[in-house]
Amino acid sequence: MIYQIIKQLEATNSRNEKIAILESNLNNKLLKRVLNLALNPHIQFYQRKLPDPTEQDVCTTLDYALDQLDPLINRTITGNQAKSWLADVLGYCDDSDNEVVARVVQKDLKCGVNSSTVNKVFPGLIPEFPVMLASAYDERLVKKIKYPAFVQTKMDGMRVAIIVRSGAVEFRSRNGKEIIVENGTLHHELKLIANNVGEDENVVLDGELLVVGKDGKYLTRKEGNGILNKCAKGTATEEEASRVRVVLWDFIPLEYFEKGFWDNPYSSRLDRLEGAVDSDYVKTVDGCIVSSLNGVNGEFQAALARGEEGIILKALDAPWEDKRSKNLIKFKNELDMEAVVVDWLEGSGKYKGKLGSLACKNGDIEFNVGTGFSDEDRETIGREVIGKIVTVKYNEIIHSKQSDVKSLFLPVFVEIRMDKDYI
Repeated sequence: MIYQIIKQLEATNSRNEKIAILESNLNNKLLKRVLNLALNPHIQFYQRKLPDPTEQDVCTTLDYALDQLDPLINRTITGNQAKSWLADVLGYCDDSDNEVVARVVQKDLKCGVNSSTVNKVFPGLIPEFPVMLASAYDERLVKKIKYPAFVQTKMDGMRVAIIVRSGAVEFRSRNGKEIIVENGTLHHELKLIANNVGEDENVVLDGELLVVGKDGKYLTRKEGNGILNKCAKGTATEEEASRVRVVLWDFIPLEYFEKGFWDNPYSSRLDRLEGAVDSDYVKTVDGCIVSSLNGVNGEFQAALARGEEGIILKALDAPWEDKRSKNLIKFKNELDMEAVVVDWLEGSGKYKGKLGSLACKNGDIEFNVGTGFSDEDRETIGREVIGKIVTVKYNEIIHSKQSDVKSLFLPVFVEIRMDKDYI
């Protein structure tokens, strides 16, 4: 049964053991269907809270129950009708199948298996969510940028793709997971902007989520992303959601977003976006045009002086592409890295019984991070963090004299990346 396989996967923290479990079920078509429905970022059920199952006299198969989710995916039924429909579907299942359907609809199988692990066993089963990323600073790439070019502030929040489809607004993280932002004013403003860019009724707005404090200023990355992580979990309060703001730097018609490429030059896309945005809740990214590398360096130093994280250098003629683009280059003063948590280590003294440090790994780089945690972090971050992605800041990569293993000098914890499930 599928439920037993999921419980097997849930029982181990080892990626290799999870892969072995999946490999032992290579010919299980129903398992592949469940994995795809739960992890495919293009499939959504639009149900934020599960209804109580309706009591039924008949028990159906899991395969049949999954068939009945199509009206939710296609949005042929919505609102209270969709809730009632799902309640009936759950009611037709036995307890174990009910739990599988519930996890599928919640887009979380709760067994520590992500798309990269699944695709290692079932190649190509889970499509990746489209995202255009900037390249790290590289002198060779910088030399290839043609001037004039754009310089924009590197934002320090949570990356978001806002899909405006048939009048509905969806917030998606960079890995395609839904971010729940219950903010009616923000939704309204984003629908107006999508309509104003005028390319197509279905549009993706690309940018960053940030959170303002009571003084109206953006919170620090750690404070703001603490609230945004609640949005990603669906646990943010109405007051917290009311403080979410959006900074945009691009838009793409949904058709081209799903294809992964749009050749409309960035200068044209940005010009139309800036002309469409007129809101207190949504802004376009700060930036300017520079005519030389000297101008880029001047803007970079000015950004650091303002306390910004850095800048992004962008070619005016850059297409939108689903890849790490050589037309977008990051200039940053601090080094940071994302890594997988492989172990949770208990603290000592005042932290006895609480989090002491996390053992992390990124390729051939292994390190423990024990600083940067608040007292609340040490209370609330438990073993469930194993397998998740974290961001740390560090000074440099160091090499061990005793082995080929690399490590980080003075790593400091920044945050758990709820918007990423692989590196």
